[in-house]
Amino acid sequence: MTKYREILRLKSLGFSERNIALSVPCSRNTVSKVIKLANAMNISWPLPEGTTDADLEKQFKSPASTTTAKRMPDYDYIRKELLKNGVTKKLLWTEYMEECRQSGDKPLMYSQFCYHIQQDENKHRATIEKKCTLTIKEASAYSGIGVNKIREISKSPLCDFTLYVRLSENSLQGKLIPTLPDNLA
Repeated sequence: MTKYREILRLKSLGFSERNIALSVPCSRNTVSKVIKLANAMNISWPLPEGTTDADLEKQFKSPASTTTAKRMPDYDYIRKELLKNGVTKKLLWTEYMEECRQSGDKPLMYSQFCYHIQQDENKHRATIEKKCTLTIKEASAYSGIGVNKIREISKSPLCDFTLYVRLSENSLQGKLIPTLPDNLA
């Protein structure tokens, strides 16, 4: 746990943020944030008697200080659009920015937008290791092969193909290989 009381005490004695960080020990960024929050909330040393680090942490991490008024993307729409050819996250972010501008909402920056999309993708990702069979959509999402290509290759929902996925440094590559019947394997 961060030693909020010690940070505030040392700051009141005139120590630099760097020296406080070395003494407590914690990062200089943490020291800086604590001091800024304390100044914004008019909290200074000496603290009222009985104030603990846990009390200060609750004050500093209150919902009012961490709530962002930024509009979150529509994950269902984005997931659906990313399956289409030629649609990129950058294009969807541009649309999202325009919608936010029109509605007067604060948008996420591109890196934040991609981070949240990635988190949503991870929630919906098929856990391949635990599944015996995949739907065509799951196979497409996991391998990077288009749904139409998989349908074209398989020609039926009960095809005799196995999805083989190989991880490379830059991408997830997949290909379909014929599965040998059990008596030939």
